[in-house]
Amino acid sequence: MQKLSETEKINKNTASLHSLTLDKQIDLMNKENLRSVLCLKKAKTSLKKAINLVAKTYLENKTILFMGAGTSGRLGILEAAELPPTFSTLPSQFKALIAGGNKAVFKAVEGAEDSKENGARDFLKNSKNLGALITIAASGNTPYIQGALKTAKQKKVPTILITSNKNASKENVDIFIFLDTGPEFISGSTRLKAASAAKFALNMITTLAMTKCNKVYKNYMVDVKATNTKLKARAVRLIALTLNINQEKAQVLAQKTNYKVKEAILLGKGKKNYKTLLTKHNGNLEAALNDK
Repeated sequence: MQKLSETEKINKNTASLHSLTLDKQIDLMNKENLRSVLCLKKAKTSLKKAINLVAKTYLENKTILFMGAGTSGRLGILEAAELPPTFSTLPSQFKALIAGGNKAVFKAVEGAEDSKENGARDFLKNSKNLGALITIAASGNTPYIQGALKTAKQKKVPTILITSNKNASKENVDIFIFLDTGPEFISGSTRLKAASAAKFALNMITTLAMTKCNKVYKNYMVDVKATNTKLKARAVRLIALTLNINQEKAQVLAQKTNYKVKEAILLGKGKKNYKTLLTKHNGNLEAALNDK
């Protein structure tokens, strides 16, 4: 018999929630939410392993797949959707699946998470060129996720599980990321602390993996995909900041390079062979700038 996850236990700190003033409810929720941030510190070792795996997988031009059910599935979809504009990754390099299919993104599909077979099936349908599977599940024991993990292990695809249950099954998990969020603010409502912590973990894994892949210079988003007015303006600002020039000059460089920040910066430094330099240094802007 599986032990009850901490997320399903009664939170003694909020036991009288319904009778508190709104001010006290807000203060209490803020205090509880802090645990979602602080728990990542304890998970540092496993987070490092996950970051290194994602970076390695990306550099090998293989796909990273996120899978989850309900809120956890939506978190994976959000992560996969935001990486292309932020870091100019290809949509094929980060994919996400939610139990119940795309309709479950907007409306809960009851029972979709209860099938190991569906998890295995969905994984297999998306296993081409797959280099890593990242699963998200507050309880860690969601059948849909466990079915995917078992099949991934059989196919020798490295696996990650992000969970708030230390007693979750680790049988088919290579990197176990336990986020100690404790009992929920409202008992069992894992869309709260557990989901917040999982989002923080996903942010850390993907952001620092992409940093390892030379997509960040200083703390600048130098691989931003400038596909709208806001992102074009951001690209121009980053060019101006890096080269210490005004917006007008940065705008000219941006237009010459189709708003590719790295290329514009190198061109601004007089390096007309910017594409060759970036290829030579695997996209490392600092190395390209220092190339004689």
